[in-house]
Amino acid sequence: MGFHLGLHIPAMTAGLRWSGKVRTALSLLCAVAAGLGFWLFGKNGLPDYMFFRTPFAFLDYEKAAALVFAENLAILSAFALLGGCVAALCKAFGRPGPRL
Repeated sequence: MGFHLGLHIPAMTAGLRWSGKVRTALSLLCAVAAGLGFWLFGKNGLPDYMFFRTPFAFLDYEKAAALVFAENLAILSAFALLGGCVAALCKAFGRPGPRL
């Protein structure tokens, strides 16, 4: 779901005009959140659940609900960033080159 969201982010933000400092700050913030999300994705063992190496999904009831929500939001933002990068690559490679 995050990857699909990321595919549409360039189209949703195309009309926004930000200054260089704001754009840099937002890019840095998104990169940190995505890095944390990919780290949490591996730390929480989600690839094992995705590829059926774990027969049952165990929930940690000792962890606070707000922390679980924040972790899931970070993982979602990681895959949204990945989808946004793929969308940018598709847009860059989909343009016709200069005519000679």
